[in-house]
Amino acid sequence: MFDQTRAFALSEGNGRIRVDTAELRRNGPRVSHVQSTGHVVEVAEETAVTLLMPRAGHLRLRVAAAEYRMTQRGGLLVAPGARRTRVDAPDGGGLFRACAVMTPWADLRAQIADDIERDLPGLPDGLPILNSAPSYRRLSDLLDLVTGHFHDGAPPVSSQAVAALAVLVNELLRGIVVETVQTFDELRTLPAPARRVRLAEEIMRARSDEPLSMAEIAREVGVGLRSLQLAFMETRAMEPSTVLNRMRLERARDRLCAAQPGDSVTTIALDCGFTHLGRFSGAYRLAYGESPGETLTGARRRRS
Repeated sequence: MFDQTRAFALSEGNGRIRVDTAELRRNGPRVSHVQSTGHVVEVAEETAVTLLMPRAGHLRLRVAAAEYRMTQRGGLLVAPGARRTRVDAPDGGGLFRACAVMTPWADLRAQIADDIERDLPGLPDGLPILNSAPSYRRLSDLLDLVTGHFHDGAPPVSSQAVAALAVLVNELLRGIVVETVQTFDELRTLPAPARRVRLAEEIMRARSDEPLSMAEIAREVGVGLRSLQLAFMETRAMEPSTVLNRMRLERARDRLCAAQPGDSVTTIALDCGFTHLGRFSGAYRLAYGESPGETLTGARRRRS
């Protein structure tokens, strides 16, 4: 799958892994699907840019001094180079699953330069991408279709169909790279405090359902905890923990207003990252003027 695999180990003695890869065009995009009980791998990829798209479980990738943590809420665009990856199965059981697409960076960069009529700057080591990005969603759906052929016994597709898939995958990947790098360029023009806040808020949005600590967010942004706190006070006039709590409250309210028959206030609160139900209820009432239970009851009454 990669140019070099320098080290590999399953997390459990009786663990297992399956990797299926298809090259859609010679020296063109490669699509892979990974299933694993958990593993650690160190690789070097000298020529290809890689988009990692977790489907279930947790992925940690360390490149240079940075560490990225991803779930199914988003992907990671990784520049050519060495990296160490650890994957873990979902907390509730089952296998870690992920899709990946790789294509030569030099070719992709030249194609993008033609599209935008200027040279594209080099990629940073890693760029997180939320799964709400339009190009990401379209490529994600397409990869699910392609990798489904690895497992469902479907007959081989024609060479013309494979060639068309290669073009479409490359086109969608170009869109993701352009959108992501342009956002990164915009970030680089911001003052340092605003840039730190933007990066931290992206992490919060992607992982608000996890037990995130402010120290962990600061590490991923690449600053100390005190520097992150000062950046938020200067830019948002509030602590980063307050911003994260507001994001969780907004997400909980959206879930309560669109609750399914089996949902409860407790399950929704836990899904949104709250671990203390009493504090959640108090903060929710303060923010929205009613209890979570009242929101849930009202939403169900309106639908009945």
